[in-house]
This record gives sequence, structure tokens and C-alpha cells, in this order.
Amino acid sequence: MPTVQVSPYNVGSAYAFTTGYRGPTNSWTGVRNATSGTGVQQSNPGIRVSAVAGARGTNYNLSRLWIWFDTSAYSNITALTLNLSCLVSPTITFDIQVVEGDGFNNNTNTTLTTAEFNDLDFNNAYLNGAGAWNNIAGLNSYTLNSAAISDCNANNKLGICVINEQWDYQDVDPYSGLSFDFGNYVDFANPSKSNLAITYASGYGNEVNGVASGDIGEVNGIATADISEINGI
Repeated sequence: MPTVQVSPYNVGSAYAFTTGYRGPTNSWTGVRNATSGTGVQQSNPGIRVSAVAGARGTNYNLSRLWIWFDTSAYSNITALTLNLSCLVSPTITFDIQVVEGDGFNNNTNTTLTTAEFNDLDFNNAYLNGAGAWNNIAGLNSYTLNSAAISDCNANNKLGICVINEQWDYQDVDPYSGLSFDFGNYVDFANPSKSNLAITYASGYGNEVNGVASGDIGEVNGIATADISEINGI
């Protein structure tokens, strides 16, 4: 089966590869469950959790990385790998989770808005467990699960939100009496280096006499992987 690498959706030099953030706010719930963000940026930290004690209480900051990929050129997708181009972070980094994300006007353009800060589905995780983040200048790679593959095949695109796993995904207040500011850095200067590696079954991808292509192995003794058209279609 062939594998291709697709960069985030782009129009010219504008890429759907943006961080949305909330804070500083004086409660964990105020950042984690906020219906809108404070701002959006294509600068680091790309993913962030901070809890800093001050005279007026604890100030929380939370950042999430949003991306979507146009996969409409490929059908019968069987495997997906998310490759994130990263930079060395000067702060302590953390593991991540990838969930369904509906930013960028439901994954139709390259503009993320503050109103979309909570347009993600914590109940639709695309990693089976936490994804280890290596603090490197290079690619961090994550094998996406069957939920991601199913959504990608059904929608001809994949919208994701990359978030902190320990606190944001699990909804755990990170402050335990000690201030901290952790962040993961991504390569915003070269968004095309981040990609979705797509493995798919090539060949004829349509129904034949009402039978789904996935249930057809051969047509007149020819393997479907070797068929591009039937009767010119």
C-alpha cells in the first residue's frame, strides 16, 4: 500500500497550523473549560500549561495547537501518522494527546479565531494513550488510532487539536503549591514540515453493481489494486 505525506491545509503561505490560548485566568476551570480564548498565534509555546502563584492568587495559562489536513485525494485509508516538526523548548516539556478539533471554521480555511478555543472533542481521542514528546529540533511522530482513520475516511479531511495530556486532556488542576510554566515548541517558521503520513489502498475505489469496493478483491480476475477505471469511470 502506498504512503504519502500531506502538509497542513494551506492557501499560499497561510497554513492551518495555529495555537489558540487562554489566560492569564485565576482558575483552572476558567482556562480549561473556557468557551473562547484570549488570542491566537503562530509563535511559541505552541502547547502550554502554566500555573503561577501571585499576590492575587494563581494565574493559569493554557495553549492548544490546532491543525487540519485535506485528505480528499485519498480513499480507503488504512493508517495515519502525525509528524510534528518541533524546536527545542527552553522550558520543561510534557506528553501530549491528539483529539478531534473543529477549528478553522469547521476545518474549511486557514484562520483560527478566539471563539474556537473550545471547539474540540475530549471524548474523541486520536492516540491510544499519551504521546511522548521528545524535546528535539526535529520530528515527533505519533501513530493515530482507528477513530482518526474512520473520521478521515468519512470526512475526506482530518481536523485535530494537540493538547497537554496530563492536565488538559485529563482535566486535572496542575497547581499543587509550586509555580511552573511548561511548554512544547513547534516549528511555526516551517509549517509544511509538519505532516500527516497517509497509508491507503490504491486501485478502484467505487462500488461495482452495488457492492462496496472494500468488499471486492477482483473484477474479472484482475485485482482491484490494479484497476483505475471500469468502463471509463
